Formats: sequence, C-alpha cells, structure tokens
Amino acid sequence: MLVAGTLPKTDDKSEVSGSLSVALDHARRLLDAKPLLAEQQAQEILQVVPGNADATLILGVAQRRSDRLDAARSTLEDLVATKPLWPTARYELGLTLAALGLPAEAERALVRTTELNPQMSDAWRAPATSRQWQGCRDRRQALRNADQDIGHQSGAHGSSRRAR
Repeated sequence: MLVAGTLPKTDDKSEVSGSLSVALDHARRLLDAKPLLAEQQAQEILQVVPGNADATLILGVAQRRSDRLDAARSTLEDLVATKPLWPTARYELGLTLAALGLPAEAERALVRTTELNPQMSDAWRAPATSRQWQGCRDRRQALRNADQDIGHQSGAHGSSRRAR
C-alpha cells in the first residue's frame, strides 16, 4: 500500500509516474472487496498528487461502495466539474445519484454519459436500474429486476428484428 509521501522525490518523471500507476492499480483492485481500503489508498495518493483525476474517481467510487453516498456525491460532482467530458466520472456520479434516490438527476448524468461515449453499455442500462431502485430497499433485488426487464426488452426487440 502506498504511504503518503512515499512517491520517490526525484527529477525522473518516469519513476514517479510508474509509482503512481502502481498505486492507482492497487486502489482499483481494492474497490470490489475492500472499498474502505481503496478509499484510504486514494486519499493517500491525493495527498502526494493533489487533484489526480484517477485517484479522485477511485475515491468517489469507494465512498459510494462504502455507503458514504453524500461524500461520494460531493467528490464526484467536483470531479465532473473539473473533467466535464469524462464519461466515466459522469457514469459514477449517475450511479451515486441513483443510490441516493434521485432518479431524475441520475438519469440526466447517465444520458450525458451516453452522449459522451455511446459505446458505454453500462450507462445505457443504468437509467432502467435507477428506476428500479426507487422505493426498493434491497439494491441487489433492484438490479436483478432491472436485468430481467432489460432481458425481456432485448428479447422482444431481438425477435422483432428477426421477423423483419
């Protein structure tokens, strides 16, 4: 794990960027299983490299996955303000807004994500998922409901396409 201030103090930018890359990769790997550790790792990176967009994104995602939704929203809104054309930041903000129970705001962020990157398939699926989260206490069940709805829709579209 990176410890604040441990990036090498050197004029060799490749050495610093290599260490930063390793630290970011480590934080990304922690996101799924240990979001609190990923958050700590991201904060340590940001102490050494203030304003790093990748570390800020990891921080916001880790906050959301640790159910610190207000903190995640603040982090990701700040990131989107500084990187308005980064679809991944908007996507993560959209997921956070959906988790906060703000479906209209979430949908706006997710639609903008698809405008910035039409190939981002998760962003196409997420508005349906955010609608499923409304009034649902169990997010896993909401995701299963959304997956089923999307599966039925794609099945219907697929059969109509074949019939043409």
